[in-house]
Amino acid sequence: MHGAKIDEKYYIHKSKNPLSNASDVKKIVLARASFSEMELEVEEDGSLIEWEFETKTRDIGFGLFYKENVGGEEKITELVPLLRIDTEDYSETGVYKCEKAGTYVILFDNSYSWLRSKEIFYRLRTISPREHEEQVQG
Repeated sequence: MHGAKIDEKYYIHKSKNPLSNASDVKKIVLARASFSEMELEVEEDGSLIEWEFETKTRDIGFGLFYKENVGGEEKITELVPLLRIDTEDYSETGVYKCEKAGTYVILFDNSYSWLRSKEIFYRLRTISPREHEEQVQG
């Protein structure tokens, strides 16, 4: 089959249903060469952390970390590696199953951008094991 024009119904258009229009979404503006950390307190082992985010333009760094005190010192463990993700065309979504309760940190990183600030629209949610089981069975 030879190449041809692709029908527009197959195009990816974030503008048709952007995350920024949802009611429960938060917005932050990251200045150039900066980052933002959001701490989530997870109450039960086996809970889920769900995220969804997008930027108005270009990419943003994203990572998930676990923070704990060990012997009086703060220890940070990388759980979802910090990567630059382009969300200009579609939202980034993900889920992480927490092995243990404690403090988890979501990091949005714009430190690599020397020229542009970024608008980030995001939604974070923690789901207990019981709530997750009800969703699966429901």
